[in-house]
Amino acid sequence: MRAVSRPVLFARPFRRPLATCLQPLMTYWSCMARICVDGFNLALPRPTGIGNYARSLLHALPGIGHEGEVLFAPELDRSGQAILDETAIFALPKLGKLTSIERLRRETRTLNRAALCATASPLEETGKVIWPGGTDGRPRAQQLWSCPHLFTDAKRIFQRLGKPVDVRFHDAKSPSVMHWTSPIAAKARRTPNIYTIHDLVPLKLPSSIDNDKERFYSLCKSIARTADLITTVSESSRKDIIDILQIEPSRVINTYQSSIYFSADLPSTDYVGREIESNFELPYGGYFLHVGTIEPKKNLGRIIEAYLASGVKPPLVIVKSRGWLEHDELEQLEALRRSKVTANERVRIFEGLPPHRLANLISGARGVIFPSLYEGFGLPVLEAMIFGVPVLTSHCGALAEIAGGAAITVDPYDTVALATGIRQLDADQDLRYALRLKGFERAQFFSPENYQSRLARLYRNVL
Repeated sequence: MRAVSRPVLFARPFRRPLATCLQPLMTYWSCMARICVDGFNLALPRPTGIGNYARSLLHALPGIGHEGEVLFAPELDRSGQAILDETAIFALPKLGKLTSIERLRRETRTLNRAALCATASPLEETGKVIWPGGTDGRPRAQQLWSCPHLFTDAKRIFQRLGKPVDVRFHDAKSPSVMHWTSPIAAKARRTPNIYTIHDLVPLKLPSSIDNDKERFYSLCKSIARTADLITTVSESSRKDIIDILQIEPSRVINTYQSSIYFSADLPSTDYVGREIESNFELPYGGYFLHVGTIEPKKNLGRIIEAYLASGVKPPLVIVKSRGWLEHDELEQLEALRRSKVTANERVRIFEGLPPHRLANLISGARGVIFPSLYEGFGLPVLEAMIFGVPVLTSHCGALAEIAGGAAITVDPYDTVALATGIRQLDADQDLRYALRLKGFERAQFFSPENYQSRLARLYRNVL
């Protein structure tokens, strides 16, 4: 299928100057605050959903007059050498048994931190370390902090004592706000603490995730008691948090989230068509796309079953990353690899694509299929709408909320309804065009300007 010209509507989205849109907010903030986020997901070799959330948050801060900072917790002790302390950010936890001396050192450190506090020190950057992802891989932050073993020690202490670790910022002024981007058993001293709880999947959909539900619930309840504020990414998640954790509604604020793709210049359809043809051997507008982690809540088994039952000709492209309880889903994917289905290229599977390649795949898709069983937000839905790509998603929870009437919505447990929706997307050109227009308009609700406005209101509550 030959690439066609993109409608003028999709040529250059959201190009109003931020300074113009946010001038009232910039006037309001007469002094710059320093917002520190945890680096729990920022040093990983491959991006995660929470890592993307943290990056988007840091990217938004300068637009509302604040500086961003990041607190890392390397799995190596400080060496006193700047280059080694910087590279320690990317060190993975040591596998296998610890030596007697290592166990003694770990227990001594854990007891001290439980009784006193953990200390974060400024991280001296040498400018010689290449971050995963190159230049764009380094978080947009003016200051980096290091507190070795903080996250693993905090988890251990909470399991034993049911209390968070106090964190003290050393040798420099503490951040104005500490923003933990997921539930972490730590809190900054003498600084307002905000925690993002994206969803309560372990409690709402316990069969989909292999973790300690009791510990997760205890940690979230502890955060509910001690946090200055809790933020989340949808009204659906906010309702769950208030109902399940029994929190005063005024202490839970929904900021939604945005996407890095808003700031990208959209290439022409001819360019995208050439890229996906040369890199993936796929025709522009001639395939369906699913993007997600391999875990039960993503509903991949039913997606594949419904796609095969639909009988449509365009292939189904799956861009995957590894996740929780992935065994059953991986078995089904492996069976597809050995079957005639994959030989006939009805199902194509890719893993770990860089953002620009994924953007091209989204932009060139006939439709995005994302009927997850439960989500706190559902970034693939938003990103499809940014590129003007029709979406099929779930009819309930956060996914229906984010779609806002601009997608086909179905019962995610009903494979017949899923197959019908896929056939509609494939056969009805007028429906696809209408969904492109509605989706693109809906995406503006999550634009960087609107996200920055929500963040400004969030931090105003604690500054």
